Amino acid sequence: MADVTQLDVLRVIQGEKMTDMECLYKASFDELVEIRLNEDRVRSIYHVEGKYFVPLQTGTYRDLYHYCTEHMIHPEDRKAYTDLMDTDTLLKRLAASERPGILSGRFRYRLESGGWRWVEQVVVGGKEHGLEDGVVRFFVFDIQNAKYRELGINTLLENGQDDRDPRTGLLREKAFYSAVQRLLEKGVSNYCFITLDIEHFKLFNDWFGRDAGNLLLAEIGAFLRREKDILAGYLSQDDFCAVMPYDMDRIEAIYQHVHGLEVQKGCAYGFLPAIGVCKVEENLSVLDLLDRAEVAQVHAKKIMHERIRLFESSMLERADQEYRLLMDFQTGIRNGEFFFELQPQCRISTHQIVGAESLVRWRRGEKIISPTVFVPVLEKYGVIAELDQYIWEEVCRWIRKWLDAGHAVIPISVNVSRVDIVTTDVPAIFESLTETYRLPHSAIKVEITESAVDNTAKVRETIIKLRSMGFMVLMDDFGSGYSSLNMLRKLSVDVLKLDAQFLRIDDKSEEERGIRIVESVVNMAKTMAIPIIVEGVETAAQTRFLHGLGCRYIQGFHFYRPMSAADFEKLALIKGNVDYQGIIFKRNQQFGVREFLNQNLYSDTMLNNVLGGVGIYLRHGDSGEHIDIIRYNEQFYDLVDEPEFFERLMKIERFIHPESREAFYGIFNGAEADRMNGSSGMVWVERENGEFGHYLMNVYYLETTDDGKKFYGSLKDMTQHTRLQNQMKLLCRFTSDSIVFRRRNKDGIRYEVIAHGLEKILGLSREDFERELGSGAFAERIAEQEEARRIFSDPEEDGMGMKRSVHIRTGGKEARQVDIELNAAKDAFSDVDQILVFRSAEG
Repeated sequence: MADVTQLDVLRVIQGEKMTDMECLYKASFDELVEIRLNEDRVRSIYHVEGKYFVPLQTGTYRDLYHYCTEHMIHPEDRKAYTDLMDTDTLLKRLAASERPGILSGRFRYRLESGGWRWVEQVVVGGKEHGLEDGVVRFFVFDIQNAKYRELGINTLLENGQDDRDPRTGLLREKAFYSAVQRLLEKGVSNYCFITLDIEHFKLFNDWFGRDAGNLLLAEIGAFLRREKDILAGYLSQDDFCAVMPYDMDRIEAIYQHVHGLEVQKGCAYGFLPAIGVCKVEENLSVLDLLDRAEVAQVHAKKIMHERIRLFESSMLERADQEYRLLMDFQTGIRNGEFFFELQPQCRISTHQIVGAESLVRWRRGEKIISPTVFVPVLEKYGVIAELDQYIWEEVCRWIRKWLDAGHAVIPISVNVSRVDIVTTDVPAIFESLTETYRLPHSAIKVEITESAVDNTAKVRETIIKLRSMGFMVLMDDFGSGYSSLNMLRKLSVDVLKLDAQFLRIDDKSEEERGIRIVESVVNMAKTMAIPIIVEGVETAAQTRFLHGLGCRYIQGFHFYRPMSAADFEKLALIKGNVDYQGIIFKRNQQFGVREFLNQNLYSDTMLNNVLGGVGIYLRHGDSGEHIDIIRYNEQFYDLVDEPEFFERLMKIERFIHPESREAFYGIFNGAEADRMNGSSGMVWVERENGEFGHYLMNVYYLETTDDGKKFYGSLKDMTQHTRLQNQMKLLCRFTSDSIVFRRRNKDGIRYEVIAHGLEKILGLSREDFERELGSGAFAERIAEQEEARRIFSDPEEDGMGMKRSVHIRTGGKEARQVDIELNAAKDAFSDVDQILVFRSAEG
C-alpha cells in the first residue's frame, strides 16, 4: 500500500469539495472494472485498447483474479496484488480500511507489447460510495513516470547507508537499480544479470521457523557481499539479483554455496535455489535485464536437475506466442471461429454407432489450429472454461436441430476440465442448457478427464449432482494418471474411457506388460459392472484383441475419424448405422484365467477337457527352422492319434506337407508379430499310414529363452470337414445343380451356396452368387419379375414345393433358362428353413 495514493493526488488537483467517487470518475484512468462478489461475476466498464494485456474482460472474478496473479502481474509484485485483491477478504478489508470503502496498491501490469508498466489500482466498495452490497469497482491508473522518479532511474540516488537492507547488507531495490544503471552507462563487456530465488521459501519459514529463514537470507547476503566483481541487491522476500562477469562455472559455484547453506539447516531437497541468467547487451535497460533473467528463472524452476538457465530469445517468443494466442482466442470466440467435430463411438460386434464425442476445432482464416496447440495454453492461463461452455452450447444447439428434424436422440459427449469444475457450477450450467434447448438429459454425456480429478470432494459432488439429474458421466483417459484406482474407489461414474496407448508399443519387451494392463483394467471394470469405451483404436488387430477381451465399445480411426456435424448426420441417416440402445452393460460371459484356477475346478481332467488339445512348442535352429513339441496334454495326444507319436515330437516340420510348410511357419511368425491376438491357420500333416490330416492351429507367442522361442498352441482336427468340402466341390463338377440353403433370423435372410454346378452357366462364382442372393441383386437378373418376387419372397407353407422356369441374365448379359425349385427343410436339428435348387433347363 502506498503512503500517498492516487486518490490523494486527485484531490489536490481536482479539489476537496468532490466526493471520492467523483474524483475517481473524473480522473484519467486506464481501466474501470466492476466485480459482483456475491455472484462471482466481473465486467469491464472502461478499457484502453492495446495497452495492457487484458484478454479477460468478462466471466467469473475468480478466473480474473487467478489469471491476473499468474500472468498479468509482475512476479515480484504478486504478493502486493493478492494482498489487495484477495477474493475471500476483500469486503472485510474495505469495511475496515483507514479510508472506509477504499483500498489501493501499486504493482506492475504486463503490457500488450510484452513489457511492464507501473500502475496504482484503487478499489472502492460500500453504500457510502453508491455501490450495492457485494459490489466493488476498481480503477487502474498509470504511474510509470512517478515510479521511475521514485526508483531513481532518471535521477540517480546517492548510495547512503539507508540504501542497504539491514538483514542481508545488500543494496535495496531502488539503490540497486541506480547502481546498475550507472554501471551500464560506464559500459561493461561480457557481464550478466542474474536473479536468485529459493523455491517454496514461505514453506521453509513454516517448517524451520522465521528465524532460520532470516538467518539463511543473511548468510546469502554475506556470501554475495564477499564475492569480488559482483554488484548484488536484495529485492524482497527471498529474491536476490546481481550483476557480475559472465562465467557459468562461477554461477554454478554460487548455486552450490547457497544450496550448501540450506543443507546445513537440514533441508537438502524441496527448497532448491533457482537462478536465471541474462547476458548484458546494449540497449537493454535494468528492467529489461531483470525481466529476462526472471523469465529464465521460471524455466529453471520447471526442471529439478537443471536449476540454472540462461535466457534464450525463444523463451520470450514462446511467452509472446501464448499471449498472442490468448488475444486471438478472445477474438475467435466473438467471431464464431470455434466449432466442434464428432467422432462416433461404436459397438465392436456390429460396428453400429452408439454415440459420439464432440471435439473442439479452431478455424482462423484458412488455417485450422490444432487443439494440441491452443488447449494447453488455455488451460495454463485458466480460460479453458469459456471455450468449454461455448462448445457445450453449440452441441446442444445442434442436438435440438437434429431432434427438430424428426430424428431420435444420439447421445453426444462433451468434455469437462478441472477449471470448469473448480470455477463454475457445472451441473447448473447443463441443467440450464437442457432447459433452454428442450433436451432430454440422456442426450448429453459428460466426460471428465481423469487428470482433472485433483479436488476429489468437488469432483465427487459434481458427479453425484450430474448423475442424479440424469446425465451419464464418463471418466476420460482412465489409466493416464497415477491415482486411477483411488479415483475409481472414491468416484462413481457410468463409463470408463481407456486409451489404447497401452497397445501402441513398438518395444516387444514392453508389449506383454501393455496387454496385461489392458486385460486387468477390463476385468476390473467388469467386476464393478462399469462399461468401457476404448478410444484411440487404430488397427484391426487391436480391435480383434479388445473384442476377445469382451470390450464392447471402441472409438478411433479404425472405425471413424472425427468428422463435421453435417457428415455425421449423413452417416447416422443410413439405415442400420445407429444402435439407439446406446451404451449398456451386460455382465461378462467371457472367461478369465483365474476362473480356471478356482479351487472348485480341482480336476486336471476337467480343466484339460475344457482346454481341448493344447501343446507348448519350442522354435529353434539358426533361422528358427526347427519346431519341437515340448509339452502337451492327453487330449492333444488323442487328437493326433499316432502310434509313433513320441518319435514325432522333435522337428515336426518334417511331417508337414511341402505345400503347407510356408503356411506352417507363417502361423508362428504371425503369433510372434501379434502377441495380442496370436495367429491361426490350416496345415496338412502326414500321418504314419501315408495319408494327410488337416488341422486348424491357433498359436500364441509366450517368451524367448536360451533354448529358443516358446509358443502355446491349440489343435483341432478338421480332416473330415475338409474332406466333405472337397467332396462337395468334386460333386459340383458332375452335377448340373446349384443347391442353396436359406436361413432366417432376426437380422433377415441369409443364403449359403452348398453346391454350385451352374457356375459356368450363370457366370457367377460361389461368393458372388451368395452376395447377390443376400442383397437381392440376383432377382434383378430374372426377366420375369413377378415370378422372381414369388420365388424370392417369403412364401407361406403352401408355397413350398413350387417350381418355376425363368430366364436369368448371365454375366455376359445373355439370358439362360433355369428351373428353380423351392422346398422346406423339416429338420429340427438344422437351422436351414428352405432349400433352393437351380437346374439348367437347356439341353
